[in-house]
Amino acid sequence: MVSEEFTGEFQDEYHATTDLLLAGGIDVQVAAAWAPVGFETSGLEIVLEKFGILYAEVQNNPNVFQIKRKSDFAKVQDKNKLGYIFAIEGAAPLGNNLKLLPALYELGVRVITLVWSRKNMFAEGVYLPGFGASGLSASEAQKGDDLERGEGLSELGKQLVVMMNELGIAIDVSHLNRKGFQDVAKYSKGPFIASHSCAFSLNNHQRNLSDKQIKQIAAAGGCIGINFSQEFLVADPKNEPATIDDVVEHMVYIAELVGVDYVSLGSDFDGIDQGPVGLENAKKFKDIPPRLKDKGYSNKDIDKLMGENWHRVFREIWIS
Repeated sequence: MVSEEFTGEFQDEYHATTDLLLAGGIDVQVAAAWAPVGFETSGLEIVLEKFGILYAEVQNNPNVFQIKRKSDFAKVQDKNKLGYIFAIEGAAPLGNNLKLLPALYELGVRVITLVWSRKNMFAEGVYLPGFGASGLSASEAQKGDDLERGEGLSELGKQLVVMMNELGIAIDVSHLNRKGFQDVAKYSKGPFIASHSCAFSLNNHQRNLSDKQIKQIAAAGGCIGINFSQEFLVADPKNEPATIDDVVEHMVYIAELVGVDYVSLGSDFDGIDQGPVGLENAKKFKDIPPRLKDKGYSNKDIDKLMGENWHRVFREIWIS
């Protein structure tokens, strides 16, 4: 199981089409609808439109189905079927109206990333060049203490976390700044996840997770999905592009730090410009297990790392 940004299209030039995912051995796809920067006021309409397109794919393609309940995971035993989980990347489309959350749940939304890389009414994102979530310039963002800048969860954000726990929607802390992360760790009563992040100790990118954060996610029973972004995986991708082996290195680092039960695949396909060398699209997922085997992992552990960890954490978070 992996995470991708759902663009609202099903075209061959994308990283993760249904056919590519099935060819890569993927059985469950978290499809995250995202409202682009500057479109927050119409964000809910954009997200619902993307869900409408995805729902049509589920209804019209015999090879795919929607996963809304724990029991739906049983359907992935058919290797020719792909299950989609609806997600929202950045909770801004909710506006200030938390009464929308149960309605989105009924549509099948089971994962919400609290922020994208900017501030919204719930929390604050980490800085990314060009998006200034904390109002930082590019030069300011290079200072070491900038990782601790910004505010934690707003009061509305704390309420959102509580409601997501009650409904059984997974709280996703990818993109969240460190103070907001600590608030989630404090206020969430169950597991929380980082759907598409990497290890800061291997590459000190602002979006990556510190060892402390990784341990907190594991202690809560959550899971981390490795992001395939070149910039997150290696320090200088222009001169030394990231490869499939760098993805495996981040997986192994986290597995050795907290255990094999708390890390898996994240990808962020179609939300990144290009994948690592050897992981250019979803068909290449099948090339990861042999590399994990070479690292000494058993078939049972490889199954966990390739997706069963996500199945486990969603079964724990979801109410039904």
